[in-house]
Amino acid sequence: MKPAVWRRLARAQTRLVGEALAAGVDEAGRGPLAGPVVAAAVVLSPGGKWNGLDDSKKVDAARREAIESHVTIRAPGTRRLGIAWAGSPHHGNDRRRSIPLAALAPLFALPGIDWYSLQKGAASAQLAQVGEAHAVVPLDVDCHFADTAALVDALDAVVTVDTSIAHLAGALGKPVFVLLPYAPDWRWGIAGDRTPWYPSARLFRQPAVGDWRSVIASLRESLAARDAFADAPTRY
Repeated sequence: MKPAVWRRLARAQTRLVGEALAAGVDEAGRGPLAGPVVAAAVVLSPGGKWNGLDDSKKVDAARREAIESHVTIRAPGTRRLGIAWAGSPHHGNDRRRSIPLAALAPLFALPGIDWYSLQKGAASAQLAQVGEAHAVVPLDVDCHFADTAALVDALDAVVTVDTSIAHLAGALGKPVFVLLPYAPDWRWGIAGDRTPWYPSARLFRQPAVGDWRSVIASLRESLAARDAFADAPTRY
């Protein structure tokens, strides 16, 4: 992509993220500034160097402080991970991109991780239906998207399907593991486990249509070995 295009795109995305957090765009892409690109606030130089968000676009300090008091470390060395498993059911590709929470049960058995739900909408009800997810801390379903951003900022990393949470975490420079279907949205490309949009992101792709089992097994192995971000700019 030409440097001039990078600059224009970066300026537009940076402006939009601040407006999105203030306007209350939700994780399903609903709100005054709807669409996943709203949360995609990567600021890249023409050479692809990560510059981060400027101070006016970062998480509100007061919201961050309020959230932090509810995100506690239960034991030394424990990691705090957020998780979102479904996007809007009205999305044209939702049946391929969203994952039943029960399929993610192997992740909840990993020691040394406290899980925090970032899920809103009807899919959040699955928390009460999946026994293995009993320890996942639920998200206040009525919270503002800016509160969700503050929670993401307070966590160590995020696991999510292709929904706005992936773009939000990436925009904030938070380590984020994005679980992708075999034929993902064009923004993620068709191969590789990295993306130029978000240097702190790692992509886990289906090797075949509908094969979430392999994706989750690969992520579980990486989380267990703590090597998921061995060479990323932001580590957890």
